[in-house]
Amino acid sequence: MRTWMAVEDEPALYDLLLKMFEIWGIDGEAFTNGEQAVNWIDSVDAGRFKGDLPELAIIDIYIPEGLTQGHMVARRLRESPVLYDITIVLVSAFKLSPDEKRELMDYAIADAFIAKPLPHINEFRQQLEDHINRRRARPKQAFVRPPTPMYVPELPKIRSSEAHQSLDLRRRKLTPPTTLPESPANGDTTGSTPVAPQPPPPKRTLLQRLTLTARSQMKPPPQPEPPETAASDDITKSGPSHNGDA
Repeated sequence: MRTWMAVEDEPALYDLLLKMFEIWGIDGEAFTNGEQAVNWIDSVDAGRFKGDLPELAIIDIYIPEGLTQGHMVARRLRESPVLYDITIVLVSAFKLSPDEKRELMDYAIADAFIAKPLPHINEFRQQLEDHINRRRARPKQAFVRPPTPMYVPELPKIRSSEAHQSLDLRRRKLTPPTTLPESPANGDTTGSTPVAPQPPPPKRTLLQRLTLTARSQMKPPPQPEPPETAASDDITKSGPSHNGDA
């Protein structure tokens, strides 16, 4: 029996997906948060799951409960040596810019992205079947673990009641920063206190510049004698004349 997988936290859409699977004659593995889905993938990899493996995963990228978002579940599927070849379709009610959509798709290594509200039931199934057929048409390849990404796209952890809200995509770096703040040298504390910029010197007029130039070329005037020496000399010179008068 065909089996599809769904990761959706909205109760109404969760029930709708299971109902559609039932109408289409498809068995469903459904989860309401990312942690449940990852635990199930771990059980599949460990050989503890004994049912039919899904050929398709429909994953909502925004799951506010828990730490594992939908695109992280998709990435975990691609890293599974058992489920790596599953068809992955991401869904979301967020408005994604082309760059944000590309980042999420590249990180999840997903096959397609479908915006909410979902298409009509018949159109929706046709889109899903087309994505499954395109992946089946690819040459079968052995499992190769995907390379470690440079960063993990993160979604806001808030619930919005309005559909098609814009997405504020954040990125959690997995590699150290390329530049670090400079540390002051040993004993150098000049960088600890900000120094106010010095104002530029005042501009001088042409006459002032010429006057300063002429003065700089003049010989320095003779230095006056120290007051003590001059006073002693005066006393020495005036001493005999006072004695003669006496």
